[in-house]
Amino acid sequence: MRKRIQKSMMFILIAILVPIYLIMSVGVYQRNLEILEGEIKQEASYIKRAVDLSGTEYLAQLDDVDQGTRVTLIASTGEVLYDSRNDGSTMENHKTRAEVQQALKNGTGEKIRMSDTVRKELYYYAVLLDDGNVLRVSKSMDSLMWTSLNILPVVIGIGIIGLVLAWFLAKMADKQTDGTCNSFGFGKPIG
Repeated sequence: MRKRIQKSMMFILIAILVPIYLIMSVGVYQRNLEILEGEIKQEASYIKRAVDLSGTEYLAQLDDVDQGTRVTLIASTGEVLYDSRNDGSTMENHKTRAEVQQALKNGTGEKIRMSDTVRKELYYYAVLLDDGNVLRVSKSMDSLMWTSLNILPVVIGIGIIGLVLAWFLAKMADKQTDGTCNSFGFGKPIG
């Protein structure tokens, strides 16, 4: 009897934990993305204002400020004029990049994609400067799979707690029923 109760509780626990795990993974990923987008847009607006006021020489001062943030200055022709991580003159033309095209057309643009230069998934935000160049700010971000892996230990911990609780409850239910009533605690005593 106890084994049947334990199996039922384990099945219910798994049936509940798997969808919760998937929903949590997507929810945490979306929330992290929203926070990252806000941070990058704010950084870009500050850098844009400084470049518009001081000129592009300001960018050279950013090289050692934050290694997690990548700043790129792109001419309207797509030529990379400055990059905080690499020598811009050696980089390929960026005119075809979606965020750059959007910024040239609409004033701002954004895109999430794998970076060819740093080999990580990045969130890119581009903004059109007063001089016609495009300022692009980007940061690496965790993919949905990586976010899921980060959450997995928490879900496993909850699962272990649930299994211990299921075992304890099944043991208690088995003692209470000890053959005198059906599995729901109702019925006439046997014998």
